[in-house]
Amino acid sequence: MQLSAVKSMQRFGNQEAQFKLVNVMLTQLFKNLHDARQNLTMWGFLPGDEFPQNETIRESMSKVFENTALFGDMVLRMPKAVHEFYDRNREWQLLLAWSYGFCNQSQVFEGSGETLLNLMGQEVNLVPKSADFVNPYEGDVDPKEKVPVSIVPKKATKEKERKKIPRGPRMSRTEL
Repeated sequence: MQLSAVKSMQRFGNQEAQFKLVNVMLTQLFKNLHDARQNLTMWGFLPGDEFPQNETIRESMSKVFENTALFGDMVLRMPKAVHEFYDRNREWQLLLAWSYGFCNQSQVFEGSGETLLNLMGQEVNLVPKSADFVNPYEGDVDPKEKVPVSIVPKKATKEKERKKIPRGPRMSRTEL
């Protein structure tokens, strides 16, 4: 569901409207993360503890996981718009660093979710970028259609032959 929301935001109107929508989404996302963090610290829950029976703690954990994954999808699929707001807000950066650590220590994300978390961490510089780091969604090309540069054959530069258009006598406007 969150992936479809991010994809629909990508297709949303002009760039100005998209940036406004991203700002609203990020504001709400980080508000949810802040509230969830407060609940988890108030209850003294640490990642790695056994699964909680308390509904409030479970709900807060769920919010942390979901909002961190949503942010990951947003920053990877719309890096310009997200960085526009995220890079200027130190509080958001601290919250994301905490939630990134919480998610990693909880070991809830596996497979593609773990890859998403890792790519998100590199995109926002929470962890050092690996030498082969590439945002798979950056640019206008669909990730399935992206072809590695080494595979794309280089086209030989040929001069195109110009067709000569026969010129002849023309009628002037007065003769028409």
